[in-house]
Amino acid sequence: MQKTKEINFQPHCVDSTKPENLISYTNIEVDGNVLENIGDYKADGDISFNIGQDYTDVDGIVTFRGNSFRDTPSHGYADMTDFRLNKLWSADTGSLSSGSAVWTGSGWTGQPLMMKWPKEVKAHMNMTEKAKADDELVEVIYACMDGYVYFLDLRTGEKTRDPLYLGYTFKGAGALDPRGYPIMYVGAGYNSNEGTAKVFVVNLLDCSVMYTFGDNDEFSLRGSLSFFDGSALVDAETDTLIYPGENGILYLIRLNTKYDLNSGTLSIDPGRTVKWRYYGTRSSTESFWLGMEDSAAIYKGYIFMTDNGGNLMCLDLNTLQLVWVQDIQKCFAGCTCWAVTVFCTGSFDLLSVSQDLFCVICAKYLCAHVRTCKRDQSVDGHDICFQLFYVSSCRICFFLSSCRIQIILCRFFYFFACRWCLKKILC
Repeated sequence: MQKTKEINFQPHCVDSTKPENLISYTNIEVDGNVLENIGDYKADGDISFNIGQDYTDVDGIVTFRGNSFRDTPSHGYADMTDFRLNKLWSADTGSLSSGSAVWTGSGWTGQPLMMKWPKEVKAHMNMTEKAKADDELVEVIYACMDGYVYFLDLRTGEKTRDPLYLGYTFKGAGALDPRGYPIMYVGAGYNSNEGTAKVFVVNLLDCSVMYTFGDNDEFSLRGSLSFFDGSALVDAETDTLIYPGENGILYLIRLNTKYDLNSGTLSIDPGRTVKWRYYGTRSSTESFWLGMEDSAAIYKGYIFMTDNGGNLMCLDLNTLQLVWVQDIQKCFAGCTCWAVTVFCTGSFDLLSVSQDLFCVICAKYLCAHVRTCKRDQSVDGHDICFQLFYVSSCRICFFLSSCRIQIILCRFFYFFACRWCLKKILC
């Protein structure tokens, strides 16, 4: 019997996950106008994601943990015999001062992006001639906390182009366009001397900034706070950027992208902009804060995201109605949820969510993002999936692990575990 990619998926709430248990109200703004009745909202085109492996077909890593399921963080394979980590190269990064704060290194969830650009795309990029001539080049694109975006050769660590200075600290991974368009979406994780944190949409042909948004948003219930630690997703069919923010707003922006591969011209003309916000039953300025710091997952027309207040939310992207909300604050024995990333392991069934469906790890300055391998994901008969967290204050370091190149850097924590002990350690 041929396997199907379709999954029977009809999410709904149960008594304990009714949205009204944890969410007081939600609002929707469309092109600057707040709807009096959220039931009047109508989507401009149906958003529907397939399984994660269908999110992109480019050769690289285009978002945090690879796709809309957040389950493919690796790129390439390593030919190993003794399965030991070996340092390949390192590259120095700098620091960024803002007031009394000094930011260095790479932050949570700072996974570098990677792309093996086609020759036709590279021909119009501001790369070095050496990089353009290398048909096997995989470019590492890394937004760091010193305000720079670095561009490096995965194999050698050499610069492929000059770093791009944006002047804000970047904690999250950023994202590339899943269609292979040379666009980077990256949000600042903190304010700087340049101003209030915001999201940048960058043209990677010439590293120019095409668009910014999110700073000092009057629709936000968190005042001027506008940090963006999560990694965005793009719906290719509707040309929509999907970006949750720590300001408590989910942004849906129609990009109106125009890209000509042959002439090397690229532009966006952001059109319909939809914003969704919420307020929790226990939200306050002191605790259970609003805002999403995680990198959301999406399947079909549903987005799954967690917030600072311990709410795991399932939201219908086409109606902007909450389907269910799970209280995950209890999972941490009273620990306030600063940044939570949730991954479902085993069968993907979120019909009526319960805590034992997930491995959730969180702490104030720690995000441990965990993936377990399915049984059919093995190499040479070994069902192994390693996860690497590496402490690095001012240096980008690359290692080989297992039979894949795994690269995830976390500023404050080093954790290395194999698949068979993940459950014992983390769940």
